Amino acid sequence: MKNQSNPAILRPGTTIGSIDAENDDNFLFECFVKKYDLDELLDQNSPYSIILGRTGSGKTAIVKYILSCKEKSQEIDLADTFMNYIANSNIIKFLNDIGLDLSLLFQTLWKHILCVEYIKIKWNITQQQENNNFLTRILNKFSKEKGKLERIQNYLDMWGGDFWLETDEIVKNITQEYENKFEAELGVDIAKKVKISGKYDNKLKEEKKVDIKNRVQKIISSDQLKCLQNLIDLLAKESNDQRCIYLLIDKLDSNWVDIQIRFKLIKALIDVLNKFRSIEDFKILVAIREDVFEKTILETKDIDTQREKLESICFQLRWEEHELKEIVNKRIALLYKRKYSKDFISYDNIFIDKVGQKKSFDYLISKTFMRPRDIISFVNECLSISNGKTLISEKSIRIAETLYIKKRIQAIKEEWFSIYPELEEIIQLVQSFERNRLEIKDFIDKFDDAIITLASLSYESYLINETKNYLNNISPLAPLLFTKHIIVCLFRVGLINVKNNNNYLHSNSNQGIISISEINENTSITLHPILQQRQK
Repeated sequence: MKNQSNPAILRPGTTIGSIDAENDDNFLFECFVKKYDLDELLDQNSPYSIILGRTGSGKTAIVKYILSCKEKSQEIDLADTFMNYIANSNIIKFLNDIGLDLSLLFQTLWKHILCVEYIKIKWNITQQQENNNFLTRILNKFSKEKGKLERIQNYLDMWGGDFWLETDEIVKNITQEYENKFEAELGVDIAKKVKISGKYDNKLKEEKKVDIKNRVQKIISSDQLKCLQNLIDLLAKESNDQRCIYLLIDKLDSNWVDIQIRFKLIKALIDVLNKFRSIEDFKILVAIREDVFEKTILETKDIDTQREKLESICFQLRWEEHELKEIVNKRIALLYKRKYSKDFISYDNIFIDKVGQKKSFDYLISKTFMRPRDIISFVNECLSISNGKTLISEKSIRIAETLYIKKRIQAIKEEWFSIYPELEEIIQLVQSFERNRLEIKDFIDKFDDAIITLASLSYESYLINETKNYLNNISPLAPLLFTKHIIVCLFRVGLINVKNNNNYLHSNSNQGIISISEINENTSITLHPILQQRQK
């Protein structure tokens, strides 16, 4: 039964907004659903520094919401500043290629940028005179504490005049300063060749590379980090908890940076976040996609310790069904208010009650990964199919489902490509089964074909490398171990649920990761409905 009739005929191009928050201003702010735990994220005293979620889970929407409702908030546009400039530096590329540890350099750069952004916002520094006033204030405050002043004097002498500049200029200035120092250590001949192409490491003997690394490492010392930490300590004494300053960092998943340097820069950013906790009125929030976060962790040596250490600062974006229904209802109501009717129209007014034996919204939500982007995309497909109609029928939903699922599976492959470049082949393997519930032995039976397929891929990944090892040295345990790796991958990307004895593990819950040790010969899996539909 419909709560209210819907006489309006759906027109072409009708949507409930964009699946991309960057292009969704028409709906985002009026239809924003504030999660119950969002206040905890914004709490100055909470440990959260990272907004973690899959593609389409609402990270950018939250960033835009904070920018709109918090007076002292600002976003760093990384695409035009830090990452691009660093990645395009031939000198830094060369140092990375010869194996120099750049972590201290990247941490120094991040600390410098974050300090400057805080100073600019807190003291409203937009001009040279305001910059000078701030420096005078700091110098006067610590004039009687010479020890403390001396610890930051060199930093203020070198960079104090830059605080009023735009972020991209600040990044350029400090990076060029380091590049000049590096060039001096490289020598005129090598520096000239490196600056031209950036590819010179393969022409150097190992002894020369070691010599260069030793000399350059002295420039990238811990002294700069200590100096910046002293500045942070002084800023902490100037801070108060009256009006919090929010500095937001997004777009870490954009394709604007050299892949070799990208994750090292992200890791360096994560490493310095806790250093700013002492500044009471400063909250740094970094939005990171789960696959990017996972890849960053994989780049570290102690994976388990690193993940456990970072979990406490991660705000996991997870959505309940009623929250997603609220998002849809708000967007449909706004759509109809603007285009069709002043009456309040919700999902139940325009969608058929049931699809098969299921309530229609339950049916739609079962095909998603419990993310706003998924349900918005599915509803938009339904609206598109229903042009000229007043009610979205079961037939329209099923036609829209086919279009929606094709796009979602492709999006999953792209989302996880940096970690699982072999995902397309793994999905094909799973879709070759005739059942939706599978046992370990089902995978083992296809071991020979699967391992040959994956070993033939030219990509680099942990699973592909393990597959090639199996081919060279196949043991009786290889099929089971290989199957465990496949299940870990499928669970991580959300395409299966796992059952161990009577214990059900759902990939779209807070348990987004399963370990190999949790999988045994009695484990069974259930395919996500979007894979089930593809088999028909």
